Amino acid sequence: MWMNIGTTLFIFAIGFTVYWAIKGRSEKFHKSKFGKIAIALFVLSIGAGMLDPSTNSSDGSSSTTQSQESHKSSSSKVKASSVKKAKAESSSKRKAESSSENQTLKKQVKIQRKKNEKLNYQELQSYLSKLSTKYHGAIDNAYYSKADSATVIILDSDILSMSDNQLKAAVRGAWNIGQNAAEKYSPLPDSVNANYITVKDSTGNNLAHTSMFGSFKYDGE
Repeated sequence: MWMNIGTTLFIFAIGFTVYWAIKGRSEKFHKSKFGKIAIALFVLSIGAGMLDPSTNSSDGSSSTTQSQESHKSSSSKVKASSVKKAKAESSSKRKAESSSENQTLKKQVKIQRKKNEKLNYQELQSYLSKLSTKYHGAIDNAYYSKADSATVIILDSDILSMSDNQLKAAVRGAWNIGQNAAEKYSPLPDSVNANYITVKDSTGNNLAHTSMFGSFKYDGE
């Protein structure tokens, strides 16, 4: 619109100038009425041209550039947010997998420990059953009693004919054998209290037992 007005004013200015020239005025152009009008029109046409939106193309370009930069900045933020989210998800996934692996490992360790404890208990029973052969004439029998929750060692009746000191030493020796066996074959199942030792004679009388503090307690006196 402004471009059309400027062009029109410019044409009018030229028209007035040409008209003044044709008339052959002796008066100087810029002092004549037509000259002043023509000059005014020239000035207005120039002013109208300056108001032409096309002259502000640089502002439009700047605005476009800012818009593009803003878009790039927004895109960068979105990309950074996506990368951060992806890293967080990856980290969370790794933690979940690690936790799952730890749980699986703990379960496997627990199962293996149970197997080892069961095997140790079987070996303890086998060892105790052979004590009567190994210590023939001193130990009649040895076993783990679930009813008494203790390792039971039964001495031969001939042991009772010894003097008090000899008997106490023999009972102490039997108690040590049971204690060493419990330590050798540990760990044992929680339900097996093999380190509690009871030494008896062939008639079932208690000769010694493990005290509440885990030490030897002689009952023959």
